[in-house]
Amino acid sequence: MKYIFIDSNTYRHIFSENEGFSDDIKTILINLIDKQHIKLLLPQQVKDEVERNRYEEWYLNEKKDFEKKIEINTKEIEEFDKSLKNHKKELACIKKRIQNDNNKLNKEKNLLRTRYRGDRSKANQKLKQVFDKAEVIKETSIILDNARLRLEKGNPPKDSKLGDALIWESLLSFLSQNKVKATLIFIARDNNAWGKDGFNLWLKKELKESTNTDIIFTKALSDIEDLTVVERDKIKQTEKEEQKKNALFDFLGVHGYIEASVKLERLLAFKEGLTKDEYIQIIKEFLRNSSIINSYYTSWKVKNILSEKDSDYVVDKIENIKKDILDNINKIYDIKLKRKQDDKDFEF
Repeated sequence: MKYIFIDSNTYRHIFSENEGFSDDIKTILINLIDKQHIKLLLPQQVKDEVERNRYEEWYLNEKKDFEKKIEINTKEIEEFDKSLKNHKKELACIKKRIQNDNNKLNKEKNLLRTRYRGDRSKANQKLKQVFDKAEVIKETSIILDNARLRLEKGNPPKDSKLGDALIWESLLSFLSQNKVKATLIFIARDNNAWGKDGFNLWLKKELKESTNTDIIFTKALSDIEDLTVVERDKIKQTEKEEQKKNALFDFLGVHGYIEASVKLERLLAFKEGLTKDEYIQIIKEFLRNSSIINSYYTSWKVKNILSEKDSDYVVDKIENIKKDILDNINKIYDIKLKRKQDDKDFEF
């Protein structure tokens, strides 16, 4: 028998701005459960963490991220008011663009409450569909006592709180009921708790000896072995798309010179998948964000993300960028980029 465990923070992607836990992933997961290829294990602690965090921690953290971006934009307006006070036309255009960004951010921020806290929201309906298919492991006095003892002794999973110990003891309790050979697919990103270089060997040995269960430790749903090649590729593509969207979301409104370089380099990893609309958002950020403009580390990254490989030509998706905008980028970042349509030596 194969079981799957999904840690609390992976369920968070059901609610996050870019829905890393996509409809495709949900459908395939439920299909695997319905066909009895796998059984989804849901310790009570995970269920409780997800249902309480969506009301407070996850909601408030994402709300704070939006507020931070709005605050940065507002400060930039104040800076432009000073630096461009003698250029009223340019100042008005920049302020309008930033204010439009803030209006969009405020609108998205206001939708967060419904998405996280509304029981009828698409995200919460998706969560309910997944939880309804899961085997909920109720906490018993034995599980609670064992978790407390584990925490007191300092045995892994390493955590200052009881939560991860409760999760592990719940899994041990369920899997030890029938010691037939089984496999547990363990999906989590908390390396501190579960292992920084593969799954914690102490826990792996304990699981094998207590339950006759082997473990597959992964950070992604796409690595589930029971998926067909087509399904797995579909999930991997979906996950990559969501990672790209998250990288773009983190980059827009970035603050700090080093942070700007780090976020831009992360975005570079997804260059091949950027759309025309996403390039437009990035270009606007290149022109207005002082953290990127004044960073010593960003010029070559700006060129790389806008240009064809080993070329000074811009990527096809922005071939129709206005020449004055491209000239402005070249001047700001001291680089040389050109459109094919402006190059007399280029033959179509």
